[in-house]
Amino acid sequence: MESLMLSENKFNQPENFSARDVFTKGLLPTIEGKEEIISLVIRGKKSVLADICQHWFLEHYLQERTSNQAVFLLEKDVLHTYVPYLLLPYNKSIQVIEPRSLKERLIEVLTELIEFHQV
Repeated sequence: MESLMLSENKFNQPENFSARDVFTKGLLPTIEGKEEIISLVIRGKKSVLADICQHWFLEHYLQERTSNQAVFLLEKDVLHTYVPYLLLPYNKSIQVIEPRSLKERLIEVLTELIEFHQV
């Protein structure tokens, strides 16, 4: 931003307006009409799953939730690019049940991290 100018224009907030919803809809891709949609199934402690299901990014893709399991539907590219980094901080308090490809991607990310710190 280089400058700011005050104007007479005003924003009249609609009754059910949510800045958060507007913000996330602008950032998050929609999955309708996408061919490579994959189910992500995570099992873990109730409190940890609650945290993951309320994550600003992942909550958008939540399909089903039980006390110890959550199911998300994500595009394949999103699943393998972003999700490993979102899940790693949870360590052993969660377990990826499926897909197998995400488990393999988590191992790759961890291997890269180990190799980086061994230098």
